[in-house]
Amino acid sequence: MFRAGRLPYLAASAVALAFLSQALRLEYFGPFGPGAGIFPQIATGLASLIAIILLLVPALSGDAVDGPPVEKLGAEEERTFRLYIAGLLLMVVGSAWLGFIVTTVLLALLLTWFAERQPWPRALAFGLICGLAGTVGLGHFMEIEVPYTAVDSFFRQLVR
Repeated sequence: MFRAGRLPYLAASAVALAFLSQALRLEYFGPFGPGAGIFPQIATGLASLIAIILLLVPALSGDAVDGPPVEKLGAEEERTFRLYIAGLLLMVVGSAWLGFIVTTVLLALLLTWFAERQPWPRALAFGLICGLAGTVGLGHFMEIEVPYTAVDSFFRQLVR
């Protein structure tokens, strides 16, 4: 009989196997050595293996071990946790549409001002320093492609 406690392991197995099926479509080995698919295939293969083992033997997860009860998060800790989750979503959406500097500043404000309760001028300065260092350091000096907008291009042109 299937217990409700195994539902997370079933979901994790399904997601891991779906990712593995996508990773297997990537090139494993190319003419110049390992291809782009080698790391995703190994990582998703291991994740799938672990998820299936935990589905079949959930006692390995440590859930069956009696230990001290887990304390619930307080209201302030839960709020901070939710702001960090919002920060992850902001990184995904912001990097696609807002560019590196704007995303970094917004993320710094969200995490340091709202979540960690630091003064907003300090959070803004931290975000600007991180955004400029990333754009100039990564984009200009290291020539790494980061998501650019007009704001990012303006600051990169200042150091050319």
